Amino acid sequence: MDARLIERDSAMEACEESVGLAASGTGNSVIVRGGAGSGKTALLDWTASHANDQGAVVLRFRGSHAAHDLPFNAATNILTSLGAELSVDIIGLMHEFLSAEAEAAAVLGGHPPAPSTTHAHYRGIVRELVTTLDALTERAAGRPVILVIDNLHWLDRPSMEWLSVLLERLHTMPLSLVATICDGLQGTDADLLDELAVASMRRISLKPLGRTGIADFLELRTADQPHPSFVDAALMATAGNPLLLDTLATLMQDRGLRCDEHGAAAVPTLTAESLALSLRVRLRRVSPDALPTFRIAAVMDGDATVRTIAELSGIPEADISDSCHAMQRLGLLSDDASRIVVTQPLLAASILQDSSPAVVRAVHVQAANLLHAFGAPDHRVAAHLLFGNGPVDEPWMVTTLLAAARTALSENTPSAAIGYLQRALEGPLEVHGQVAALVDLASATAHVDMPGAARIIDRAVKLDPEAAGRYMNADLLALLTLDECREGVESAWHALTAARRAEIGPDALLVHRLTADTPPPLFRQPRWPEPTAGLSAPILQAWAVADAAGPIDRAVSLARRAAHGPTHSLTQLLRKLGAARILTMAGEIKEASALGDEVARAAESRKMGSVLAITLVWQAHTAARAGLHDAAAEHVHRSLRLLDEGSLSGQPKAASAVLARAVTTLLDIGAVDDALRLFHEGQLDSAVKATSTSKGSSAMTYAIGRLRMEEDNPRGAAEAFISYGKALTDAGVLNPATAPWRSQAAAALAQAQDTEGARSLLEEELALASQWGAPGAMAEAMLTQSMLLEGHQAISTLQGVVELLRPSEERALLAATFHRLGASLADVDLSGARDALRECYALAAAASNHELMAHVRGELQSLGGRPPRLRRQGVDGLTTSERRVVNLASRGRKNREIAAELFVQQRTVEIHLSNAYRKLGIAGRDELKGVLNHLST
Repeated sequence: MDARLIERDSAMEACEESVGLAASGTGNSVIVRGGAGSGKTALLDWTASHANDQGAVVLRFRGSHAAHDLPFNAATNILTSLGAELSVDIIGLMHEFLSAEAEAAAVLGGHPPAPSTTHAHYRGIVRELVTTLDALTERAAGRPVILVIDNLHWLDRPSMEWLSVLLERLHTMPLSLVATICDGLQGTDADLLDELAVASMRRISLKPLGRTGIADFLELRTADQPHPSFVDAALMATAGNPLLLDTLATLMQDRGLRCDEHGAAAVPTLTAESLALSLRVRLRRVSPDALPTFRIAAVMDGDATVRTIAELSGIPEADISDSCHAMQRLGLLSDDASRIVVTQPLLAASILQDSSPAVVRAVHVQAANLLHAFGAPDHRVAAHLLFGNGPVDEPWMVTTLLAAARTALSENTPSAAIGYLQRALEGPLEVHGQVAALVDLASATAHVDMPGAARIIDRAVKLDPEAAGRYMNADLLALLTLDECREGVESAWHALTAARRAEIGPDALLVHRLTADTPPPLFRQPRWPEPTAGLSAPILQAWAVADAAGPIDRAVSLARRAAHGPTHSLTQLLRKLGAARILTMAGEIKEASALGDEVARAAESRKMGSVLAITLVWQAHTAARAGLHDAAAEHVHRSLRLLDEGSLSGQPKAASAVLARAVTTLLDIGAVDDALRLFHEGQLDSAVKATSTSKGSSAMTYAIGRLRMEEDNPRGAAEAFISYGKALTDAGVLNPATAPWRSQAAAALAQAQDTEGARSLLEEELALASQWGAPGAMAEAMLTQSMLLEGHQAISTLQGVVELLRPSEERALLAATFHRLGASLADVDLSGARDALRECYALAAAASNHELMAHVRGELQSLGGRPPRLRRQGVDGLTTSERRVVNLASRGRKNREIAAELFVQQRTVEIHLSNAYRKLGIAGRDELKGVLNHLST
């Protein structure tokens, strides 16, 4: 299928019907309208091809600006292409008419007037040409004649008159007229063009493509299924214009880019010289003022109005308004009456790239001054100050840039804030103003360059320590603490008053608890204030209760208190994420997952890559606890992608913690090979890898212990677990729900034949788990304990774990317990073993854990049993007929086309699709391709 015909089904059906009517002897006409690049020519190509296939006589003509003033040019070319020999009478009339036109032109100094419809020979020529075409259609041996005209607006006026008369007689002729008009271009004669459009029997308007159409277009054009973020970027750049989408696809291929997330980030930087050239030509045909108007609108990026463009260009407002109206009809500008906005940023970028940089910068400076005078919002004025080439030498400029920077920081766009603040620091600022700007600059820089932020803080403190402490904020301190940036934290800490330390200090402690399992050494008591006055007091108190292993109700209550409230700032997000982690430790897995999803959505919408990476890896841990292995794996891979993209490039210790959690979660869901490959091959830069293996990375120490167990090195594993545990206990973290290091170490010691050491650790863990009261922590310890027991004692312990976990949300542990119970019962109670394995199989199926399902299926068969019958869902639940219909529908086939191909009734197709939607858990056809692709990967 031609990509240019995506979402043109109704237009194609209209043209197909038009050809059919002509074949039956009924003349008709179709006028296709649309902006530049909307796919009109592609539709005509398809119509001509279809008409040829139907045995019709096809006449094609394309109007052009170069020939629009040659009288009867289009009509004579069309007739002669059909094999007509113009009569001597017609030729004579034309000679006389053209001679009269030439004489008139000479009188007017070489400028011919519009052809006079009152000329003695004019109407005669038009009538004779219509008669000639009528005679030719009669001699077409019963074949219909399809007249296909592109760019009807550029036909010469006499030929338009000829078509106008033809339309009046069309119903008596076996002829179809299919023609296109480009909206926004006045053409040769706007009034006559409107008459032709009104006289047409059918009118079609081609609209821009939507998201689904853009995705289909790009997939056809590039043979690469586009990522949703790339579809969004393409929609933003092209506004769904097929010609621009085709250009975008070419640019991507020329630069070796794919339609993925990386490609999406590159889209705003792409420009095409060919687009700038064709746009200049097209705009000059609109009016002499169209090109400068468009260029200023592109520079002002949404701030342009008729008034501002007139002020900047010196062109009268009435002329600007006329040009804008024409470009709106072309689809180049939005229809917003209050602002003049370029609808296709790819065109704006191309025309600006083609313009002189000095001119563009000068327009930015003028625009900033003008918008400030008009009272425009600070961030819009600042955007032009940023790109202008003039000095920041007036107080209002500095004030505007600082206000815009604060807005950018509140919206979490640090790169924009950095640009505004650096520009503001070029202007006249007193010392306190410089310190405030430097603290804001450090806050923005901390998102992308932690050492750079530390240097900026030090600079601010040296200027005025008291002012630096006054302007310090919780988010900045939290970001510096995110990677234990000692230099920056020390400078910031010493600048704070005692009151400010108590107010914002606890948030720095909180952020560390999300990337490490112990409080940061720099802020341990007695230097750190009691966490009672700070905004994060409830969550820090919840951590204190949880670290001491109870009481659990108190910890959960405090965590839920901390979870309430907005998610506007970094610290607010971190409080919610901390609450989610404590809820997971308490076994409230669904509540924790919902809270984590809220944080992830907020972090993603605000482009907080570091917070999103940390959140996703904790969400992966929570999903693994719920037994949702596919979801856990997806969260892990998303967090690793964020690391690859540099979301934590300035915070290697935080990145190391994310890597450690990713490794342990992969091990939890049985993806051992992936975990080993991730750790040994590495997906991170050298700084993160060095940090990952450093002595101070407690989370990584625990991950190393887990990996050593998989590599059959129990003594090495036990050393790692005990080292990790010592770091936790030294910091006062006793709760086994933080990580069951005692159970893991006990299992390693038992495997290394140190039963006494294993029992000692288990007794301590069982006591602390019982004190905490969460079923997951108790179950972890009891499962390990069962390994040290034999016979009925081991079975009784496992049955106790089952009873403990049944009412809980710890589905992964419950499945593992049933699996181990089935193995333990195999030699003493065959029926009980089968029942336990069937329970395990059902839990694995509910979590889509196919690896465990296959393993348990084999064990059941060896015991003479079989898995329970499960109600199938997803792709596996589709019948053969449903699968065939779904596969065709996902490729864009319509129900009638599917019915014809499968030789069934259309109603049958509808029933199959309805059943498939239910089994796949989707609402309709639009979601079909996405869910099938997701399931296939």
